[in-house]
Amino acid sequence: MKHLSLFLLCAGIASVAHAQTLQSVTEATNGNYTSKNIWVGTSIVSGVSENALNVGGRIKLLGTQSAFNTGTDANEPTIYRSYTGGSYPFTAANHLVLQAGLSGGHIVFATGNAPLPVMMINNTGNVEIGGGFNPTARLQVDGNIAMGGPGYSFGISMNDKFTYSGLSQLHYGLQWVKDPDLVGGFTMYQSGYMGIKFFTQGLPRLTVGFNGYVGIGTTSPQSELAVNGTVTSKKVKVTASGWADFVFEPGYQLPSLKEVEAFIKENKHLPEVPSAATVEKDGQDLGEMNKILLQKVEELTLHMIQQQKEIEELKALIRK
Repeated sequence: MKHLSLFLLCAGIASVAHAQTLQSVTEATNGNYTSKNIWVGTSIVSGVSENALNVGGRIKLLGTQSAFNTGTDANEPTIYRSYTGGSYPFTAANHLVLQAGLSGGHIVFATGNAPLPVMMINNTGNVEIGGGFNPTARLQVDGNIAMGGPGYSFGISMNDKFTYSGLSQLHYGLQWVKDPDLVGGFTMYQSGYMGIKFFTQGLPRLTVGFNGYVGIGTTSPQSELAVNGTVTSKKVKVTASGWADFVFEPGYQLPSLKEVEAFIKENKHLPEVPSAATVEKDGQDLGEMNKILLQKVEELTLHMIQQQKEIEELKALIRK
């Protein structure tokens, strides 16, 4: 009996000593227990009565099926650690899971005292940031998106990837990435095996094929640049190898005017110059055409020089 009295006395002293860090009181009213505020690891703060449990430290839930629920219904929101073979819907091991109610609730993140909703994950998995919180896409952002830092990219991945210029590129997709070949610049990459079409007013205006062919006003370019329309430019520079100066070389065989006349009668166009039918079918190479036209001008100049010499000789004979 003495030992029991001593134990109770020590327990009472310990309870008083820790009254500032732990207080748990319940009272019975008509057979129902009403819990009072509980303070763990912190001093009691006067004037704070809305919290039934106040903890000044960490809380650890032990056990593989530990979870934190709100409300009294099994369908209420839950926070738990997943484990293989668990009874909760997400059973992969060692993940922290924040789960809305099983009956179709949403997860909403809010800030401020109001509070103000800033992000929602609805019950279909759609995510919305900063808006009316009725997302109709997998990710809906009502505001600006900013990215910083070298090598950062934004894209739509539809399959696997490959490496280009030291950066991971999408085989099927579109992304904006800091281009290592352009100092301080970002580039839009359409990687892999698909092309790009730019639309205005519901119509395709610019097409970049998977083969690198570019079409303006056409969706099926057959060359590096195809324009179905008018090109307006102040200057066009065509680089080509070879020029028509070979006409002035000593060994060049200048066709006689009789030979040219015979060719024209038979073919209805000048030698080396493509026919009207050929141009209509295949178009014309501007660089090559300029070279051919210059060749004809140089040949004509040589004929004029020769004729002028003959005129001078005839004049000399007449004077005699």
